[in-house]
Amino acid sequence: MNVAGLLESARLRYGDRLAVSDASRSLTYSEYSGRAEAVASALRSSGLGSSHRVAVLLHNSVEYAEVIFGIALAGLTAIHISYRLTPAEMAYLLENSNVGMIIYDQELEGVVAEIRERFGFEPAVSDVVVGGEPQLERAVAYEGWIVAQGLGVPSQAPTEIGTFYIGYTSGTTGRPKGAVITHESRVLTATMACLEYGFTDGETTLMFTPMHHGGPLVFVLTPLVVGGHLRVMRHFDEEEVAWNALQYPSSNAFAVPTILTRMTDSPADVLGQCRDRLRVIVSNAAPLATSTKETLLSEMPAVQLHEFYGSTEAGIVTNLRPSDQSRKLRCAGQPFLLNHVEVLGDDGNEVAAGEVGRLFSRSPYLFGGYLNLPEATASAYHRGMVGVGDLARKDEEGFIYIVDRESDMILSGGVNIYPREIEDALLLHPDIVEVAVVGRPSREWGEEVVAYLVTNSARPVEQLVAEAIGDVAPYKRPRQTFQVESLPRNSTGKLLKRELRDQAAATGTPSEVST
Repeated sequence: MNVAGLLESARLRYGDRLAVSDASRSLTYSEYSGRAEAVASALRSSGLGSSHRVAVLLHNSVEYAEVIFGIALAGLTAIHISYRLTPAEMAYLLENSNVGMIIYDQELEGVVAEIRERFGFEPAVSDVVVGGEPQLERAVAYEGWIVAQGLGVPSQAPTEIGTFYIGYTSGTTGRPKGAVITHESRVLTATMACLEYGFTDGETTLMFTPMHHGGPLVFVLTPLVVGGHLRVMRHFDEEEVAWNALQYPSSNAFAVPTILTRMTDSPADVLGQCRDRLRVIVSNAAPLATSTKETLLSEMPAVQLHEFYGSTEAGIVTNLRPSDQSRKLRCAGQPFLLNHVEVLGDDGNEVAAGEVGRLFSRSPYLFGGYLNLPEATASAYHRGMVGVGDLARKDEEGFIYIVDRESDMILSGGVNIYPREIEDALLLHPDIVEVAVVGRPSREWGEEVVAYLVTNSARPVEQLVAEAIGDVAPYKRPRQTFQVESLPRNSTGKLLKRELRDQAAATGTPSEVST
């Protein structure tokens, strides 16, 4: 099973149908398949060894989509790298995964040059530059590279069908680990996602989240299952999303909460323009703020809103469906199709409803272990299930609530405090837009609670916290609060609590806002 098989099936079924487009190009399924095969042919003849991986350092584009399938067709493994990383961070991923070639945007050539000069990275074969002529030695232009192979040649079976890509964890708690993602897991994920989210024949998927992340990569694949059209936007712009929704009136989109908040807050009436056109929205990376969800559902009453919880290692684990959005607040939903979920206590047994434990899942979507890290791989598994350190609870109906990361839990005075519980309470206040709660060292308590808030009010932050915190036990309340313009996040929108913990530890004596 290989993701390239999805493209070949779509070519046979939908050959002349529009498959993928961006602001400058569009391809039918026949053209899409032909160019992907040309990429595969160029890779096969490049001289790469079987142990080498191919790094992809691109902004969203039609070329990016071609490269995804070309690497798969060639039987090679991709390393998708965020262009937002520093050269040092990129160099670590290249070294760790034994990359032999980088396919990169011309505008990122300076970054690649710095990686070569500062960190001594040398490609095993020539790198490939998309969007212009290369200036570096040992680099060739993408278009000439694939045209030389001949376009439109018949697809060939891949020579290797195991690993689709190595997905590096976000590194929020340390050095990123390379999770081995198999072809089988992503073919099944894409197919089941079409069923779960109700994607229909020929509809458009709006792609405005970075394609180098695991979530968006699934939604690059889903259009192939239903003969849909992938409309690629280079980056997120709320007005461009609205324009595309108007052009393609039956569409779906994958988004993260920060993007959806920008859409609901936009003065350009983005939601009004998307109404009755953007049919399905799938949100991931963090729970939607209650105010964002309420605005979204009020302004777009016909939209089918899904929120899923997952991880690089476990794929999609749970999904909160449209029918449950109003009655299950701050909820991760029920197990995704073909997924078995357990919440286990310290004794390894499943806890009762309402109790907190570690979340584990077993499904066909699980990763194949961490690259070159057998001990970390073993610790992620338990009885054939994968857990990545998330604490959760189930309610009586079997719905899952993510309580916190195990590493984020605060131990104060010998009592476990879960930051997300406090964050959820604070986010119910209409003037609190975002919040992050972390622990910092305390001589008296071991750790104490500190809160960072983004607000839309000129009133003192202490006053807002006092108004919102009433239903939270006194020992859980923040001992100090900080008003900030924004919270630190990585490119997927995940909160970087490690940075906030470092900031909190460096602050002086706390001033209590509640007792």
